[in-house]
Amino acid sequence: MKTVKKILLVSLVLVATVALLIVGLQSFYTLTPSVLSPEAVQLNERAALLPSVTDNGYRLNGMFAPKDVDPLRYGRCLLDANDAHRAEVQTSAKKMPNPDDKAASDAYWKKFSDRAAAWVVGCLEGGTRVEMPKELADLRIKPGMDPAQWQALAAVAIDPLIVARAEAVWAGDARRLGVAPDAPIGPFQYLLQLERWRTARAVQAWHSGERMAAIAAWSRSINDWVKTADDTLIDAMISTASLSQVLIGVQAAMARSERVDDAAADAAIAALAPLEMMPKAIGDTMVVEWQSTSDLVKSMPALPSNFLPPSSETPGLLARTLDSAGRLTYEVDDTLNFMARDRHQAELAVIAAAQGKPAPALQLQKLTPFCGGLGAWEYLCVPFIRNPSGRILALVAVPSYVEYGVRVADLRNLAAVTRLSIEVRRRALSGDAVASFIANPPIGMRDVFTDKSFAYDAAAKALSVELRTRSSILGDKGIYSLQL
Repeated sequence: MKTVKKILLVSLVLVATVALLIVGLQSFYTLTPSVLSPEAVQLNERAALLPSVTDNGYRLNGMFAPKDVDPLRYGRCLLDANDAHRAEVQTSAKKMPNPDDKAASDAYWKKFSDRAAAWVVGCLEGGTRVEMPKELADLRIKPGMDPAQWQALAAVAIDPLIVARAEAVWAGDARRLGVAPDAPIGPFQYLLQLERWRTARAVQAWHSGERMAAIAAWSRSINDWVKTADDTLIDAMISTASLSQVLIGVQAAMARSERVDDAAADAAIAALAPLEMMPKAIGDTMVVEWQSTSDLVKSMPALPSNFLPPSSETPGLLARTLDSAGRLTYEVDDTLNFMARDRHQAELAVIAAAQGKPAPALQLQKLTPFCGGLGAWEYLCVPFIRNPSGRILALVAVPSYVEYGVRVADLRNLAAVTRLSIEVRRRALSGDAVASFIANPPIGMRDVFTDKSFAYDAAAKALSVELRTRSSILGDKGIYSLQL
C-alpha cells in the first residue's frame, strides 16, 4: 500500500510539475509577444499596395443591370445586399437550429434566403435584368472544332449593351471584390462565354480575308486577360482558360490557311508575346493569397471555435478546454511569421512551375524544432511551444500552388505550338520541309517543359502536345493533337 501511495504521490508531483512548466512557459510567451519577421513585413508591404475592392469589381458584378440602371450602382447594391445577408446570418448563428431537425433548419434558412431575394429585387429599381443568350453557355471552344462550329458560335446574337459593359470591364483595372475568405466572386463565367464569342468572330474575320482585323481582335483579347491575371489566383486560372480559347482560335485559323504573309505573321506572333508574362502574373497572385491568409489569421480570435459543434448543444469539457487554451495562447504575429517563410517558398515554386521547370520542394518549418525527431510523438511537445494553435494552423494551411503554375506552362506550350503553326504558314512549307522545320524549331516554338521539338505526324499533318495537368479547355492530361 505504501508503494502505491508513493507512486501516486510521485505521479501527482510529476503532473503538477509539468502543468506548472506549461503554465510558466505560456505565461512567459504571453509577456514576451513575437514581432513580425522581415519576411512577413515585406509581404505586408507588398499586399498593402493592392486594392481590396475596386469599382471594376462592382462593375463586373453589375454587368446585367437593367438597361436604365448604371452597372456600377447595381453592382454596389448587390454587394451591399450580400454583406447585409452575411451579417444577418452571422448575428443569428447562435440561434441556429439543430441540422438534424430538417423542418426547423429549412425554415431558418428560408427566412434568410427570402430576405436576400427581396434585397436583390430592390437593386433592380423596378427594371428587368438583361440576359445572356442561353445557347452561349453550351457552345464551347475545343481543339478540333470544324468550321460550322466556329460559325455557329460567332453567329450567336448578343445584346450590344452586354458587349459594351463587358468591354468596359476588360478595359478597367483589377476586378477585386475583397480578400476576406468569404468575399464574393464576380460572375467570371459570363466573361468566359463572351470571350468564346469574341474569339469565334475573329476566326470568322480571318477566313473572310480581314486578317489584320482578326489579329487585332486576338491581340486585344490576350492583353485583356493577361492584364488582370495577377488580380487573384482565381483570376489567373480564369485568364489561363480564356487565353487557351483564344490560342485554339488562332491555331484553327492557321490550320485552314495555306500561307500567311510576313506582315500578318509578324503581327500574329507579336500578339502572343504578352503570354510570356503569365509566370510573373501567377507569382504576383501569391501576394494576394498572403493578403487573404493574413486577414484570416488576424480574424481568428473573433471566429467561432473549430472545436465547438455547429448545433446549439453544450460542448463537452474537453472541447471547451481546448477552445479556451487555443484562444489564450494564440499569437497573430507568430502565426504570420510561421506562414511568411512558407509563402515565399510557394511563390518561387509556382513561378518555376509556370516556367516549365521542376518546382522546388517546400521545406516547411518544424512545428517544434526541439522535438522534430520524435515523429508522431512530436505533438506531445505542443503544450510547451509558443502559439501552439497558430503554428498548427500555419502548418496545415500551406496549400500547394504548383499545379496552378503547371497550367500556365501548359498554356505557354499551346502558345509555342501556335507560333510554330504561324511560322510554317509564313514559310509556305510543305512535305518533308515541314517535318524538317518542326524537328529543329526556333526558340519560342519548342516544348517549354523539355526545350525539345514537338512530335509531328506527317501523314495526319498533326502536332502532338503533352498536357501536364487537366484543363477545362484542352481536356485531361496526356497527349492532345492539333491540326497543322
